[in-house]
Amino acid sequence: HKGTEFKPLKYTPNEDGTVYLCQCKLTNKPPFCDGSHKSIKDVEDVAGSGDSGKAAKPTIAAKVPIAVDVKAGEDRFWCTCGLSKKQPWCDGSHKGTEFKPLKYTPTEDGTVYLCQCKLTKKPPFCDGSHKSIKDVEDIAGSGVKDPNRAFIAGKAPKAVELRAGEDYYYCTCGRSKNQPFCDGSHRGTNFAPLKFTAKEDGTEYLCLCKRTKNPPYCDGSHLSVKEPVDIEDMGTKAGGSMPAAESTPEEPTVAYIHELAKHGLAQTGHHGEMGAMGVPFPTLPRWDDIQFVVAQMWRQPLLEDVPVATRLVVGPRAKKPLVLDIPIFVSDMSFGSLSQEAKVALAAGAELAGTGICSGEGGMLPEENAANSRYFYELASAKFGYDESLLAKVQAFHFKGGQGAKTGTGGHLPAKKNIGKISEVRKIPAGTSAVSPPTFTDLHTPEDFRRFGDRVHPK
Repeated sequence: HKGTEFKPLKYTPNEDGTVYLCQCKLTNKPPFCDGSHKSIKDVEDVAGSGDSGKAAKPTIAAKVPIAVDVKAGEDRFWCTCGLSKKQPWCDGSHKGTEFKPLKYTPTEDGTVYLCQCKLTKKPPFCDGSHKSIKDVEDIAGSGVKDPNRAFIAGKAPKAVELRAGEDYYYCTCGRSKNQPFCDGSHRGTNFAPLKFTAKEDGTEYLCLCKRTKNPPYCDGSHLSVKEPVDIEDMGTKAGGSMPAAESTPEEPTVAYIHELAKHGLAQTGHHGEMGAMGVPFPTLPRWDDIQFVVAQMWRQPLLEDVPVATRLVVGPRAKKPLVLDIPIFVSDMSFGSLSQEAKVALAAGAELAGTGICSGEGGMLPEENAANSRYFYELASAKFGYDESLLAKVQAFHFKGGQGAKTGTGGHLPAKKNIGKISEVRKIPAGTSAVSPPTFTDLHTPEDFRRFGDRVHPK
């Protein structure tokens, strides 16, 4: 709505339940539907919305469902646009479209069949809608030619001896060299092996044409296979070479691993691939993910009328302990990785919340320091901008002993970002890359840190 006269309407439900909200935007009781949509006659009423009045049409990612293993309580985000390269899950490809991923939380562990044609009436589950797709033209726009068409491994079933109670994994992709069972050749495709358990000892005839409607058993579908041309699939002929490495939801880094195996660090530089740190929004942790260990026996719970404090004291035995009103503070993010505006805003917000903020390893930004009275000054391995004359302006000292999620290496600030005030605060020449060593070069043992702390503490 930015750039228009509209503003979102805040709405707080009074109770749990299902409500019907207006989408025609003509209701006189927003956000609820009052039947005004019944007055819309034709597409002209939608003029000005920038679309044809019809819902955006998703891309058909594939013409058959995909079997995926899910865990109870684990949030997943199902792709609704059909553009994701990590089907059936969202990879952010919907950005710039009208689509949004559908959050799906399994209620139990197991295998589910999720829709890939995006026509299901029971998202994210397959409801058979893919059967209405007539030909490959329906997949136009997806950039693939039916990625789920299986190889025909043979034009007759195969007799196999099965043992009662024993689990078997039937090959669904047709690539396996151990037909009719899976050997892992489905990796890099949208296929998954079919697990089945033999009910009794004996000989069974299992499908090799991969067209059976009663997998893994033969149902006579091979009789309709006319020529070897039916074996055409994802650009590889049956019996040919292994498929190219392609990331899957189960192995999202397999293609990258193959690239490293082939080229080493020749294409990435000594420190490997670099990129901005961040987490895709759908996978950000939520407050609901925090588990609180409640008082029980070792520390008994308080009675209902006893005040509960959230205060946290850092250095309770120090001459000048630091008191935070809440047990949360804004952790170390350096000036340069964040802008001055962001740093100062976070510092001011932390001050209003009665808590502190850490400088990060990019040195002390004066404006940030001035905006917060519970300031943590950080010493990290590169010692960017470190100046002990500034210690009188801080309330706590913060060691960055390791690199956290950046295992084996430190942070990198590209030379093109290290300019102006950023280079001044970091005290390194403008236009040079700021590379943090993996660890300190002069502090190694706990005793080293203790001696350093004892020296700077009185300041």
